[in-house]
Amino acid sequence: MHEGAFTGEEHGPGSFVSEGFRWEKDVAMGRILVVDDEVDACRVLQSYLVTLGHTVDYALSGEEALEKVGQEPPDLVLLDLRMPTMDGMETLKHLKSMRPGIAVIILTAVHQRELGETGMHLGAVDYLTKPVDFAMLESSVTAGLLGR
Repeated sequence: MHEGAFTGEEHGPGSFVSEGFRWEKDVAMGRILVVDDEVDACRVLQSYLVTLGHTVDYALSGEEALEKVGQEPPDLVLLDLRMPTMDGMETLKHLKSMRPGIAVIILTAVHQRELGETGMHLGAVDYLTKPVDFAMLESSVTAGLLGR
């Protein structure tokens, strides 16, 4: 492993080591917006992320997400790709034009992996496949928030 790489080593409850520094999880707490047209998916992600200490809201469409970001910008957006009316790619383009520095993590079905990679070319910081692995979600969200 090269020097300065994220080791993933736990050093006490709620901390990890990256690039030789010890980071406490509070450092990476933030406002998160979950965007998915399935309310149950939003609520599950919201419940989990709140237990990690984040402030979480959700939007059930791309249009609603853009409205919420315009009113009170989150630090990070979890964005589903498959939504009616305005899909995730279109929503991502609008988000990045409104707020170029906003961290966006794409949520995609396993068979849509190439779309997640396309989203990263459009400015997303990561993509995760559904069903979401919570350990990977926590890691991705932390990295996205630390990179803001």
